[in-house]
Amino acid sequence: MNTDYRKLRASDSDSIIDFLRRVGGDTDFLPFSASDISIDDYLYLRNSILCGAIADGTLAAVAEILTPALPRLRHRGTLLIAADKRFWGTGIAQHLLGFIIEEARERGLRKLEVSIVDGNERGKAFVRRNGFVSEGKDSMLMQIDGRYVDGECFCLIL
Repeated sequence: MNTDYRKLRASDSDSIIDFLRRVGGDTDFLPFSASDISIDDYLYLRNSILCGAIADGTLAAVAEILTPALPRLRHRGTLLIAADKRFWGTGIAQHLLGFIIEEARERGLRKLEVSIVDGNERGKAFVRRNGFVSEGKDSMLMQIDGRYVDGECFCLIL
């Protein structure tokens, strides 16, 4: 499989929306569902780093780091990462994470945070394998079907 890892751009918008709608229906562990997706929410974020893994011409995984605009908080970012179910277990998410971490370092970020829904043990194991450490419970992390679900917050010092 030929895979390219790169920053995503406005010309990728159709692929990004298609990908997010596809994976949004795969699991409740993501902060969005398939029906929540709008291009305005995912592009043109001034402080966002948006990267993707393109496998044989298909957008297979997306990683985004959101950073605050406030100067005292610009050293940290919130990581979101998702892979198409067809590519789980292939190492694509692993390589994409390494790619976006390098982008974060180049931008001067010093700390990455990611919150993972309780029950997503695969996600928690993934971030632990990559050096993230638990910072504790993240109460009311998301609301799914009218009920709040907790999670766990992890961080990686760069």
